Amino acid sequence: MSWRRVLLLLTLRSVCAAVLSASSALVLPDAPTIATLLGRWGSGPEREVVRFDAAEASAGPLGDERRLVHVAARGFAALGSKSQATAALKRRDLLLNGETVEGCRRVSDGDLIELNLPQPKRLAGDALDARVRFVRHLLEQGLSVLYEDEALAVVRKPAGVHTKRNTNPKYGALEDALPAILEPPDLSCMREVIPRPDDVGDEFSGKCMDEALPLPLAMHRLDVRVRGLCVVAKSRIACARLSRAFESRRVTKTYHALIVGHLPEAVLAAGEITSPVSGMEARTLVRELRREPHVQWGYLSRVELKPITGRTHQLRVHMASLGTPIVGDDLYWDLARESRAAAAMRPDAVKNVLDGSVASGVSSGEVVGAACELLDALPNVRRGGLFLESCAVQLQHPWSGEEVAVCADDLPRFDQLLDKAVRGVAVEEEGSEGGNN
Repeated sequence: MSWRRVLLLLTLRSVCAAVLSASSALVLPDAPTIATLLGRWGSGPEREVVRFDAAEASAGPLGDERRLVHVAARGFAALGSKSQATAALKRRDLLLNGETVEGCRRVSDGDLIELNLPQPKRLAGDALDARVRFVRHLLEQGLSVLYEDEALAVVRKPAGVHTKRNTNPKYGALEDALPAILEPPDLSCMREVIPRPDDVGDEFSGKCMDEALPLPLAMHRLDVRVRGLCVVAKSRIACARLSRAFESRRVTKTYHALIVGHLPEAVLAAGEITSPVSGMEARTLVRELRREPHVQWGYLSRVELKPITGRTHQLRVHMASLGTPIVGDDLYWDLARESRAAAAMRPDAVKNVLDGSVASGVSSGEVVGAACELLDALPNVRRGGLFLESCAVQLQHPWSGEEVAVCADDLPRFDQLLDKAVRGVAVEEEGSEGGNN
């Protein structure tokens, strides 16, 4: 089968998946149907083994890093991050030379690292009923498939749920619901995987047959409170190549956010924010999409954010550090207050107030008042959800190398809040005119 025909089939399959996901938002499947869908995924290899090669590791992104959690996060696509490697260690699913060791243990050349892979569990009784209710709840909250083929999928994650299973064993995660909405890969027609000479260290360049993963795996994580697009791997080669693409920053993710206030003109001119997050380098591309006056907040702005690095809560920290927190972000609201206070106390800010007061001949009391206004204290945080959403993703297909771009930037709740701000200002102005008359 030619790759042209294969890509046509993938396109047709993605269109069908989009139609099905749109219809599922209207008519939710019943409990027996969800239970049947959950049982479609079959078993796969129970264990994956990696032999550590110090020379190869030194040439890669890890450099001289030898701690087990870092090496395992790089070596196993099913983990993908240090936190997931640490969680696997706690579950005794990650072994070094057949033993459970501490995560800071240094790996030596020739060591054998083993990972017990997650297997589909045949749920029954109360456990199955609970999983079915969980899946149905996520579907009601907007869980849907925007793109799907035999290698990968892009799904929309609702807010309020973890991305990776076992992040908090007490609660379900997005990965627990994926088997109910994604088709197990049919790899019988995919006999040839195109080598990727541009992908340094690709161990599958000479491999001609892919293997299905036992369960679909999310290749990156979204914060619990963030909704939006998440890339999912369905086959082993796709998992490895996507993991490497995320690590080397070859996947473009786009977020939209509503922020209190508006970004400084210097930031808008630069088009990026480069302040460190948790002491580490962090970079976010930023663009203002819409700005509206707001009665209580001064301004309300919709911005586009593209994280180049992937620090924890990077977008939320970057917005708060400018004194423009994301609407609903109670975690970093105080940081935004502190940032506004620090900006108001800068010598150049105070000088601008004093220069203006001298020119206009105002009293000292009015100067103090103007200086206090620079603080522009934030109101209490707005409850009702975090206004941050992952709305676009762009990557190379792990089999063909063709571009896959998925966009879902139609965000009604963003527009509704902005339109409400416009109406509020109009009402305020009408009231002021009536009082003057």
